[in-house]
Amino acid sequence: MLKPRAKKYRSRNEAEREHSRLSPDNPVPLATFADLLGEYEFPKTEWVRCQLVDQKGMCHELHGWGWIAQLGDGSEGYIGHRCAKKHFKDDPRFADLFTRAAARVTQEINVGQLVAALRSLLEQPQLPEALNNLKRRWGELYQRATSLPGQLSDPLRRELAARRKGNPNVMIKVIYVEIEIDEKTKRERKIFSRQPVRWGVLGGLQALESKPLGKVGQRLNDAESALQQAIASEDQPQSSLAKWVAALEYVKSAEEDLGKYEAVLVAFCRPENLKLLWMLFRDQFDQRSAVRAALEMTSRMRATDAEVTAARDAWAGELRAAHGGRDFEIVG
Repeated sequence: MLKPRAKKYRSRNEAEREHSRLSPDNPVPLATFADLLGEYEFPKTEWVRCQLVDQKGMCHELHGWGWIAQLGDGSEGYIGHRCAKKHFKDDPRFADLFTRAAARVTQEINVGQLVAALRSLLEQPQLPEALNNLKRRWGELYQRATSLPGQLSDPLRRELAARRKGNPNVMIKVIYVEIEIDEKTKRERKIFSRQPVRWGVLGGLQALESKPLGKVGQRLNDAESALQQAIASEDQPQSSLAKWVAALEYVKSAEEDLGKYEAVLVAFCRPENLKLLWMLFRDQFDQRSAVRAALEMTSRMRATDAEVTAARDAWAGELRAAHGGRDFEIVG
């Protein structure tokens, strides 16, 4: 008769119900130790005394985490995790048997937990539809993400990449002019000062990095493969079970990951955010390229040279008006 696979028990009632020969009164001499049948982790109200016996007597330590041990005559008892390790040095035979048995029990428990988790996932009727919806949503986002860099000039892409890793602040220098009268000549002269001002903060720069979104797509593909291939059976390799469980569990968090990327994409494409792009350059050609990108991304229509010029002049006028009509310099 095949020995049942080891389990982890969370209550004494469950452990003693499934192990008819398990009793808190059974001594567990090291000399007759045969095997381990399971592991347990009990609440404090159900803690038990360790039943290991060596030449010094019964351990008797109160504990809640340990192993179900089997003796040569088939009887079973409780031994604590820490207690078993303390006795390794006292009995080489026990140490060898216990080490091999503990490794097997741990593996069987892990496999059993993976099978249970996988079975639960595969039995969710909404999972296939949810996965299909996520893949469709991902496809739309990925298309937008990969097309975004193509709407920007090379200098703008490089500048935004640097800003993504560094400082997203958009700075200008507002020019203040004061009139000073020379005491000797009584002539007026202008004193210019430049005050740094943070005009805005670039948002959604993470939208320009599509690799994280690509990883989401790969994980959704893994989940789709798992849904087609997974078999919730203890006969399957532990590595395969773990891979299938991880792939299907990701479906729960994929929506959040897609939502995060969608949020940064929306933040980057906001008209008020795009209006900041031209202010990253001192060169007028690069400024016009950035204005053109902002207009075309906002309206999704080609912008004429006249529209680019008018938009840049209007945005510069807004900036001057916000600072009392004063001129400004682009920091870049």
